[in-house]
Amino acid sequence: MEIERPFIVKAELPNITDGVPAEWAHLCRRWFDTATYSERNRRKSYYFLLNIGRWLGQTHPKITSPADWTRELAAEAVSVTCRWRSGDWCTEAPAHIKNKGQALAASTYAGHLSMLRVFFRDLQEWEMIPRRFDPVRSFITPKSVLAKIGPNPRIISDDV
Repeated sequence: MEIERPFIVKAELPNITDGVPAEWAHLCRRWFDTATYSERNRRKSYYFLLNIGRWLGQTHPKITSPADWTRELAAEAVSVTCRWRSGDWCTEAPAHIKNKGQALAASTYAGHLSMLRVFFRDLQEWEMIPRRFDPVRSFITPKSVLAKIGPNPRIISDDV
């Protein structure tokens, strides 16, 4: 005797690759599956890289793959990333975004640039894309961002 189970309709979730060029999304997923970093770091990087793909699809529709990037586009991506706001270039109506529209912390900007450096460096080293620029030099964190991250000294009383 088979028990009939009620049919449960799940709320339709947005596809995480909506608005991302297909080749970009494919290489992001391939990087995610291949990289040996912790799953938490890979997942954070993967979602950010998809956001970069959405930005790319809107502002540079002819560039669909990491293989098409140049040093000039990398410099533009650094500039855009350092002006990023909470919720920018995410999927439609993201429920997990806090403080939508607020500027991000300087350390977050630096982390995003680090994600781009690692992504492009890995793809180049694994020979998935040609070496057209040096990601370590092209995605360097600007000094203005580093200055905001720098030491935050505090006054220590004499008796300590």
